[in-house]
Amino acid sequence: MHMKPKRVCFYTLALGAGGAERQLVTLARTLKADGMEVRVLCGSLEGKDGHYLPLLTQAGIPAETCIGREHLDLGLALVQKHPERYAGLAELPLDHATVLCLAGCLSRMSPDIVHCYLDVANCRGGCAALCAGVPGILLSARSTDPANRGSPGLAACTQPVYKFLLRRPHVALEANSGAGARDYAHWLGIAREHVVVTPNGVDVEEFLRQQTVTDDEIRSSLGVPSDAKFVFWIGRNVEEKRPSDMLAVAARVCKKLPRAKFVVLGQGLDSAENFVGPMREHGLDNEVLFLGCREDVFSLLSVADAILLTSRVEGFPNALLEAMYAGVPVVATEVGGVPDLVKHGEHGFLHQVDDIDGMAHSLLRLLCSPGLAKSFGEAGKKRIESGFTARNLKENALNTYAGLLRQM
Repeated sequence: MHMKPKRVCFYTLALGAGGAERQLVTLARTLKADGMEVRVLCGSLEGKDGHYLPLLTQAGIPAETCIGREHLDLGLALVQKHPERYAGLAELPLDHATVLCLAGCLSRMSPDIVHCYLDVANCRGGCAALCAGVPGILLSARSTDPANRGSPGLAACTQPVYKFLLRRPHVALEANSGAGARDYAHWLGIAREHVVVTPNGVDVEEFLRQQTVTDDEIRSSLGVPSDAKFVFWIGRNVEEKRPSDMLAVAARVCKKLPRAKFVVLGQGLDSAENFVGPMREHGLDNEVLFLGCREDVFSLLSVADAILLTSRVEGFPNALLEAMYAGVPVVATEVGGVPDLVKHGEHGFLHQVDDIDGMAHSLLRLLCSPGLAKSFGEAGKKRIESGFTARNLKENALNTYAGLLRQM
């Protein structure tokens, strides 16, 4: 039996269209459906920072920011009442005003668990939860450590805070892949066993809810021929995702298979304006469709013939999870948690980072071999159903929460 919390509060900086934010919302919705009281705190929910807010609203989960004089006064009063909780925090490289505002919010909510996502939010939210006397605190890392991601400034600010927090028995760190757990453990100088591994999960109910549009309607909305072959690429316009490699692969595939189309989704990918030079260099024009952030990704995946991931750094990519659940075969770089999910030659093909020719060759094999693509797709869907759904995500979280609550 779980030592089940009654109230869980999630904290992150924003609810933009990212993988960590998607998992936070998926877990929050699943816990709410299981009868728990769930709230979400964010630094910002304006504009793009509120991309996933509608999914929380649908589930009846309150989401709010906690910035302002009222919250700060509550935090200051809390510290005056319990100065021992703030001991040691003053010397840490933190935004102390934000920490105190958060602590004030949490003191009102009195959650059993505070579950934070991403490095800055982990540090601020974890320290705020200490000040508020929260029984269980879970810090969620979603990729490699900041130093490995090329963010030395962020690494220098967050490492001492992580070490401070993890000295407490009711504070735990989780990663979404074995590779991420090993990486953070090494960076923080702790045993690998002290980092919980919680793989991502697909929100099956939301996936099924979106299956109302026909493939013909989707193709028509994209303005492409009925015989077009679709390769999806889902990510952000940042170097670690290697969109430039995606364009290089697209050029090779489209040269040999002119009816191939690459559908590009994600932050900073609304149009080809940022890629005029590379597009011209590779001789690409109408072969790449830039769709930006969309709320109907599950529907769009129904027309995908393959999904491509070109990243040099990954945690446990949602794009692959969701595509595999849709029965889409994978061509991906062998990074982060990808090998934990995708078995080479069973669910798709894995390659080294920068292997442009290899990835193009694998995509052409799938696009030109419907039987092979179908077998990979079917195996991939079974893989997700066997252990990477929202239900699995919830069970893993409840196990971790129970362990934390037993420490108090």
